Formats: sequence, C-alpha cells, structure tokens
Amino acid sequence: MGTQTILQSENQDRIIAKLTILSDIKLIKTVVSTVSNVADTLGLSDDDIIKLGDVLSEIFKNIVCEGYGGDNKQEINVSISIREHSLVVTIEDKGLPFYFDKLKEQSDNRFNSILALNYADQVNYKNLGSNGNRAEIVKYLPVTDIRKTLDISVHKNHIEKEKADSSENIRIQMLELKDIKELVKVVYRNYGYTYPNEFMYHPERIEAKIKSNLMKSCVAYNSKNEIVGHLSLSFETNESKVGESGVAIVDTRYRGHGIFKNMRNYLYRYALENEIVGIYGEAVTIHPYTQKGVLKLGGKEAGFLLGYSPDNVSVKDIREDGQNRRQSIVLMYTAVTPNEKKTVYLPDVYHEYAYNLYEYLGFQRDIVLSDTSIKKSDTKLGKTNVVVRHDHNQAFIIVEEYGRDTLVEINFLVREMCMNKIDCIYLDLPIFEQLSSYIIPKLRDSGFFFGGILPELRNGDVLRLQYLNNVEIMKNDIKTASDFGSKLLNYVIEDMEQVEMNSLLSAS
Repeated sequence: MGTQTILQSENQDRIIAKLTILSDIKLIKTVVSTVSNVADTLGLSDDDIIKLGDVLSEIFKNIVCEGYGGDNKQEINVSISIREHSLVVTIEDKGLPFYFDKLKEQSDNRFNSILALNYADQVNYKNLGSNGNRAEIVKYLPVTDIRKTLDISVHKNHIEKEKADSSENIRIQMLELKDIKELVKVVYRNYGYTYPNEFMYHPERIEAKIKSNLMKSCVAYNSKNEIVGHLSLSFETNESKVGESGVAIVDTRYRGHGIFKNMRNYLYRYALENEIVGIYGEAVTIHPYTQKGVLKLGGKEAGFLLGYSPDNVSVKDIREDGQNRRQSIVLMYTAVTPNEKKTVYLPDVYHEYAYNLYEYLGFQRDIVLSDTSIKKSDTKLGKTNVVVRHDHNQAFIIVEEYGRDTLVEINFLVREMCMNKIDCIYLDLPIFEQLSSYIIPKLRDSGFFFGGILPELRNGDVLRLQYLNNVEIMKNDIKTASDFGSKLLNYVIEDMEQVEMNSLLSAS
C-alpha cells in the first residue's frame, strides 16, 4: 500500500500567478478573487472554489491578526501554481513565528485553520525559521476517472479469465506516455475499485508525475503487446539519493510468473546506473506474502509503522474477530550502491538496536551519544515541514533543521493534531545532526516511540518516530516474514509499551 511522496520540490511547480499584497483585512477579497478566477479557469467546481475562498480568507485574516498583530503595512506573498496536475496555493508571511513556547494552554488559529481543511487533498505547513511561515493548500484538478467509464463487469470478467502460459515471453521497459491510458484500464480490469493508490485511476495525474521526473515507471508487456505489470520508483526531489518503490500491479492472469521480480530487478538496475543509494517501500502486514517477495529480492525490514492506514472491508473479513482496526505496514529497504561510513547521533536507549539494524541493512555507521543540548540563549530557529493526509487521517512532521523552538513546536503540533482527531503522527528526525541525542529522549517523554531508520533519505539518515492518538494496535494483526522482522516488530511494540508506561508513571 504505497504512499504518495511526502515532500514535493517547489522547483517542480509551474507558477501561474504571484501576488504580493499588504496585510490589510480589506484586501482579502482581492486575494480570493484572484485565486478563484484561476481555479475557475482550471476547471475546479463552484463548490471547491467557494471552499478554497473560505479557507484563504481565514488564513489571510489570521496572518494579519496574529502573525502581524494587526499591522496592515506588512507584506503577504501568495503564489498560484500547478504541481503534478494539482492546484497549489502558497501563502508566505514574515510575521511573528508561531508562539510555540507560549501555546501550551491555547491554540494558534493560523495553524488550526490549515489543519482543519479536511476538504483539501493535501495540506502542507512549513516553518521557514527566520524566513517566516509557509502554508500550502493542494487541490487536485479535474481528471478523467476510468471507474466512471467502465462497468464493474469488466473487472469481474477479467479476473475469471484463464491463467496465461508461464512460458510466454514478457518484455519490460520504461513506461511511455502514449501507454498511460491503457495502464489505467489495466488497473481497473485487475483491481476494480480496490486499488489503494487513487491517482492510478486518473491518466492525467500519472502523466504529470512522470513529466515531473519524480516518478520513474516500468511496465511489463506480454507477447500481444498488452500491459500486464507496472512498478515505479518515486523521489522527493530531483536530487534525492533514495527512491520509494511502489504502485505494484500484476495482471491476475500472470501472477506467479515472476513479473514482479523482473520489474523490481529492472528498476534496481536503473537505480544502480543512476547512483541511487537505496530503495525503500512499504509492505502490508495483514499477510506475509508481500514481505517474503521483497526479502527474496534483497530487501530488508527497516521499521514498522503501526496503524498506518485506515481499515477496509476486505481486511476486516480476514481478521478472526472481524473488528475494524487501522492497518500497520513494514518499511522495506534495499541498499543499492556502496556507501561510505558515516556518523549518526542517537541516545543510549536506541544505541544497541540501531547498531543491529544498520548492520542488517548493510550500512556502516558510528553511533555516537552527543552531549550537545539546546540552550535558552540559542537564537537559531528550526525548520519543519508538516504534511497532513486526510485520506489516511495521518500526518508527517519532517524536521529539516533543529532550532531552539523545535521541541515546543513538535509538542504544539501534536496537541493540535490530536485535538483535530488525527489518528497517527509520524516524525522524521535528521539523526546526522548532533542534537538528535538530546531531543529524542524528550520526544519519548511526549509519547513518541521507535518506528524505523531510513538511511540517506534526506541529506542523510532519518529516524522515523511515531505517535498514536487513541489507536488500538493488536500485535496478532501484524504478520511478519522473517526472524529479524519478528524481532524488529517486538522491539517497536516494546518501545511503544515502555513509552506508555513512562507516561503513566510521570502522570502519577
């Protein structure tokens, strides 16, 4: 159940309009009118345009009143752009940073107005440190939906067809733009309404991802030149050293013929030729078969994200008790090119297990406990990205740089997300920075526990922590495929339970 890429490079945006406007509430109508006209031209519905205008009005008002303290002579920058067949409205201000250290008992409307946009397809917030704040509202543009043009009988009839001859010649190559419409039909024929990657039902969105160079797709063709398989590598930016493997599709007639293995080997060679350090992906845990397939091809478990995605009817039917619970996933990682020895900074509590995990993944790391701490006299502000995915009711907090406000900022964000009933919060930390040793124990005190390690994900290694907001986790729901995977899952569960116990003890 692959995810969409968490971050997107602003360099991939195609700017349509830019507007610099004074921080005067009277000018809200000007901003709304400009954005609405562009949205209308791009084909958004009247209802979506009205909602977009409402939230822009709220964000603008809160920036003026809280960010600039009512000063109507400051500047607010608004840009409207296209990113991967989506409309992106970006609002930047250099008003006061969020008062994270003063928000222990109350909210900041600027963040709440962004967080509560459950009608937006994606909401991003970025603390730019001394450069101010940035909010992004992402709305998918109108697309063709194959599910509305084909009858469900197409799917039912296809999956009942006889298995193909295992000796049939299969050709694998990179996907060409001209074949995207056929690929979308393949998705529908084989999965009906159930394929988890929503964008694969929309040819325009697939094309936009490929043209951005942030997704590299390979496809398998049979002897009749029909598409019978697909697999992709996705990248956060054009400079990324690690790609995410996902969007796997194999025609039901050809399952068991080694097509997935051949596609993965094809993309592995692509990664090797392009000096990609590693490939990571996600595997479901409702059964061990996907994990086994990746393990056979050289992948290894790098972590478990508990309660990662919403439950669905098919999974409910698999469980013995038939109860609805969120699904967990396992992070799988494959080292591609030789890597040099580096230093990472972790506290004692994670030192031993991180050493074993790095050794298992094939990375040489010196794990150091640094005595560096954040001092009140520090003036450097941190840089943080926040991505809220309403379709999964989850959020990612990505720390780019530590600063004196990082801890209070994270605690504030978690509190606001919990109040807005976000189920799962995942936190990425740059453990190549010395402050990691100091910050991680304090985050555990706040309820975060171990998730996994992704080498070289962003400018260096990332530790992914996780926080669950009243989400029920049953260990028996989670299936593993190797001894190491079982031990890793046990470690994650034990750390979760230890963090919970520490919280109860401190509360008493």
